[in-house]
Amino acid sequence: MFVGPLEMGLLLHQPGSDRPIGADHFVAVLDAGPDGVTMHDPQGHPYAWLPRAAFLAAWGSDTIGYGTGRFPLRTNLRRVADRTEHDAVRDLLPLAYRWARGDHGSSGGTGMALRDLAERAEAGLGNPAVPVLQDFSLRLGARRRADAATELAAWPEVADVLDAQARALGRAQYAAVREDGTQLADAFRQAADLHDELVNALSRAV
Repeated sequence: MFVGPLEMGLLLHQPGSDRPIGADHFVAVLDAGPDGVTMHDPQGHPYAWLPRAAFLAAWGSDTIGYGTGRFPLRTNLRRVADRTEHDAVRDLLPLAYRWARGDHGSSGGTGMALRDLAERAEAGLGNPAVPVLQDFSLRLGARRRADAATELAAWPEVADVLDAQARALGRAQYAAVREDGTQLADAFRQAADLHDELVNALSRAV
Protein backbone atom coordinates (compact mmCIF):
# COMPACT_ATOMS: atom_id res chain seq x y z
CA MET A 1 0.00 0.00 0.00
CA PHE A 2 1.48 3.33 -1.13
CA VAL A 3 0.52 6.00 1.40
CA GLY A 4 0.81 9.76 1.17
CA PRO A 5 1.24 12.57 1.21
CA LEU A 6 2.09 12.47 4.90
CA GLU A 7 3.37 15.34 7.02
CA MET A 8 7.11 14.64 7.13
CA GLY A 9 7.58 16.62 10.32
CA LEU A 10 5.28 14.22 12.18
CA LEU A 11 7.05 11.02 11.10
CA LEU A 12 8.57 10.55 14.53
CA HIS A 13 10.98 7.77 13.54
CA GLN A 14 12.98 10.42 11.66
CA PRO A 15 15.43 12.32 13.90
CA GLY A 16 14.34 15.86 14.67
CA SER A 17 10.78 15.32 13.43
CA ASP A 18 8.48 16.46 16.19
CA ARG A 19 6.26 19.14 14.64
CA PRO A 20 4.52 19.88 11.32
CA ILE A 21 6.82 21.56 8.78
CA GLY A 22 4.58 21.50 5.70
CA ALA A 23 6.80 18.98 3.86
CA ASP A 24 5.18 16.08 2.04
CA HIS A 25 6.41 12.48 2.13
CA PHE A 26 5.33 9.05 0.90
CA VAL A 27 5.92 5.57 2.32
CA ALA A 28 5.10 1.97 1.45
CA VAL A 29 3.09 0.43 4.29
CA LEU A 30 3.97 -3.21 4.85
CA ASP A 31 1.85 -4.06 7.86
CA ALA A 32 -0.68 -2.30 10.11
CA GLY A 33 -2.09 -3.49 13.40
CA PRO A 34 -3.71 -2.13 16.55
CA ASP A 35 -0.34 -1.20 18.03
CA GLY A 36 1.37 0.40 15.05
CA VAL A 37 2.41 0.54 11.41
CA THR A 38 5.48 -0.96 9.70
CA MET A 39 6.68 0.78 6.55
CA HIS A 40 9.52 1.22 4.11
CA ASP A 41 10.48 4.90 4.25
CA PRO A 42 12.59 6.02 1.24
CA GLN A 43 14.24 8.63 3.46
CA GLY A 44 16.52 5.77 4.49
CA HIS A 45 14.45 3.84 7.03
CA PRO A 46 13.59 0.29 5.92
CA TYR A 47 11.04 -1.52 8.11
CA ALA A 48 10.41 1.61 10.13
CA TRP A 49 7.67 1.37 12.77
CA LEU A 50 5.42 4.00 14.32
CA PRO A 51 2.68 3.74 16.94
CA ARG A 52 -0.74 3.83 15.32
CA ALA A 53 -1.69 7.26 16.71
CA ALA A 54 1.59 8.83 15.57
CA PHE A 55 1.23 7.43 12.05
CA LEU A 56 -2.37 8.63 11.80
CA ALA A 57 -1.32 12.11 12.91
CA ALA A 58 1.22 12.33 10.07
CA TRP A 59 -1.16 10.78 7.55
CA GLY A 60 -4.19 12.86 8.51
CA SER A 61 -2.40 16.20 8.75
CA ASP A 62 -3.88 19.15 6.87
CA THR A 63 -0.52 20.92 6.45
CA ILE A 64 0.21 19.68 2.91
CA GLY A 65 -1.14 22.25 0.48
CA TYR A 66 -1.88 19.96 -2.45
CA GLY A 67 -3.42 17.15 -0.41
CA THR A 68 -6.93 16.11 -1.40
CA GLY A 69 -8.89 14.82 1.56
CA ARG A 70 -7.46 13.06 4.60
CA PHE A 71 -5.66 9.71 4.63
CA PRO A 72 -4.81 9.47 0.89
CA LEU A 73 -3.39 6.18 -0.36
CA ARG A 74 -2.99 4.04 -3.46
CA THR A 75 -3.59 0.32 -3.32
CA ASN A 76 -4.52 -2.68 -5.49
CA LEU A 77 -2.18 -1.47 -8.22
CA ARG A 78 -2.50 -3.55 -11.36
CA ARG A 79 -1.40 -3.59 -14.95
CA VAL A 80 -4.09 -2.08 -17.17
CA ALA A 81 -2.41 -2.52 -20.54
CA ASP A 82 0.35 -4.58 -22.11
CA ARG A 83 2.87 -1.77 -22.30
CA THR A 84 6.60 -1.75 -21.86
CA GLU A 85 8.50 0.58 -19.56
CA HIS A 86 9.66 2.46 -22.65
CA ASP A 87 6.02 2.96 -23.69
CA ALA A 88 5.11 4.32 -20.26
CA VAL A 89 8.00 6.80 -20.21
CA ARG A 90 7.30 7.92 -23.79
CA ASP A 91 3.64 8.55 -22.98
CA LEU A 92 4.65 10.73 -20.02
CA LEU A 93 6.90 13.01 -22.07
CA PRO A 94 4.12 15.51 -22.97
CA LEU A 95 3.22 15.84 -19.28
CA ALA A 96 6.89 16.26 -18.37
CA TYR A 97 7.19 18.98 -20.99
CA ARG A 98 4.17 20.87 -19.62
CA TRP A 99 5.50 20.65 -16.07
CA ALA A 100 8.97 21.79 -17.13
CA ARG A 101 7.46 24.68 -19.07
CA GLY A 102 5.64 25.79 -15.92
CA ASP A 103 2.05 25.11 -16.95
CA HIS A 104 1.23 23.63 -13.52
CA GLY A 105 3.28 25.91 -11.31
CA SER A 106 3.66 29.48 -10.28
CA SER A 107 4.24 32.32 -12.68
CA GLY A 108 7.66 32.17 -14.29
CA GLY A 109 8.23 28.48 -13.69
CA THR A 110 11.27 26.63 -12.39
CA GLY A 111 13.87 28.67 -14.24
CA MET A 112 12.72 31.92 -12.69
CA ALA A 113 12.44 30.29 -9.26
CA LEU A 114 16.04 29.09 -9.49
CA ARG A 115 17.27 32.52 -10.52
CA ASP A 116 15.35 34.08 -7.64
CA LEU A 117 16.97 31.55 -5.31
CA ALA A 118 20.38 32.53 -6.69
CA GLU A 119 19.74 36.18 -5.79
CA ARG A 120 18.60 35.19 -2.32
CA ALA A 121 21.70 33.02 -1.86
CA GLU A 122 23.96 35.97 -2.64
CA ALA A 123 22.07 38.10 -0.12
CA GLY A 124 22.27 35.37 2.53
CA LEU A 125 19.57 32.71 2.82
CA GLY A 126 19.69 32.08 6.57
CA ASN A 127 17.20 29.84 8.39
CA PRO A 128 15.21 27.82 7.52
CA ALA A 129 16.39 27.74 3.89
CA VAL A 130 20.02 26.77 4.53
CA PRO A 131 19.29 23.67 6.68
CA VAL A 132 16.68 22.53 4.15
CA LEU A 133 19.23 22.83 1.34
CA GLN A 134 21.93 21.09 3.39
CA ASP A 135 19.80 18.19 4.58
CA PHE A 136 17.21 17.66 1.88
CA SER A 137 16.60 19.73 -1.23
CA LEU A 138 19.95 19.55 -3.02
CA ARG A 139 20.49 15.83 -2.64
CA LEU A 140 16.85 15.15 -3.52
CA GLY A 141 17.05 17.35 -6.61
CA ALA A 142 20.30 15.75 -7.74
CA ARG A 143 18.99 12.22 -7.13
CA ARG A 144 15.71 12.79 -8.94
CA ARG A 145 17.44 14.26 -11.97
CA ALA A 146 19.98 11.44 -12.06
CA ASP A 147 17.18 8.86 -11.88
CA ALA A 148 15.21 10.69 -14.58
CA ALA A 149 18.28 10.77 -16.82
CA THR A 150 18.58 6.99 -16.48
CA GLU A 151 14.90 6.44 -17.28
CA LEU A 152 15.11 8.78 -20.29
CA ALA A 153 18.25 7.26 -21.79
CA ALA A 154 16.32 6.58 -25.01
CA TRP A 155 16.07 10.37 -25.41
CA PRO A 156 19.76 11.27 -25.02
CA GLU A 157 19.33 15.02 -25.47
CA VAL A 158 16.91 15.15 -22.55
CA ALA A 159 18.96 12.70 -20.46
CA ASP A 160 22.17 14.68 -20.96
CA VAL A 161 20.58 17.91 -19.69
CA LEU A 162 19.11 16.14 -16.66
CA ASP A 163 22.49 14.59 -15.86
CA ALA A 164 24.14 18.02 -16.10
CA GLN A 165 21.54 19.46 -13.73
CA ALA A 166 22.12 16.60 -11.29
CA ARG A 167 25.84 17.33 -11.31
CA ALA A 168 25.28 21.06 -10.76
CA LEU A 169 23.00 20.44 -7.78
CA GLY A 170 25.28 17.76 -6.37
CA ARG A 171 28.24 20.12 -6.58
CA ALA A 172 26.21 22.75 -4.70
CA GLN A 173 26.00 20.51 -1.61
CA TYR A 174 29.49 21.56 -0.50
CA ALA A 175 28.61 25.24 -0.93
CA ALA A 176 25.42 24.78 1.11
CA VAL A 177 27.26 23.13 4.00
CA ARG A 178 29.93 25.85 3.89
CA GLU A 179 27.16 28.47 3.52
CA ASP A 180 29.00 29.93 0.54
CA GLY A 181 26.31 32.12 -1.00
CA THR A 182 28.33 33.06 -4.08
CA GLN A 183 29.03 29.45 -5.03
CA LEU A 184 25.44 28.49 -4.31
CA ALA A 185 24.19 31.30 -6.52
CA ASP A 186 26.44 30.14 -9.37
CA ALA A 187 25.06 26.61 -9.05
CA PHE A 188 21.45 27.80 -9.06
CA ARG A 189 22.03 29.97 -12.14
CA GLN A 190 23.66 27.05 -13.91
CA ALA A 191 20.69 24.84 -12.99
CA ALA A 192 18.32 27.55 -14.26
CA ASP A 193 20.11 27.80 -17.62
CA LEU A 194 20.02 24.01 -17.88
CA HIS A 195 16.31 24.05 -17.09
CA ASP A 196 15.76 26.29 -20.12
CA GLU A 197 17.71 23.73 -22.18
CA LEU A 198 15.57 20.96 -20.68
CA VAL A 199 12.34 22.65 -21.78
CA ASN A 200 13.69 22.91 -25.32
CA ALA A 201 14.91 19.32 -25.34
CA LEU A 202 11.56 18.03 -24.10
CA SER A 203 9.72 20.09 -26.71
CA ARG A 204 11.69 18.31 -29.41
CA ALA A 205 11.22 14.92 -27.76
CA VAL A 206 7.42 15.20 -27.76
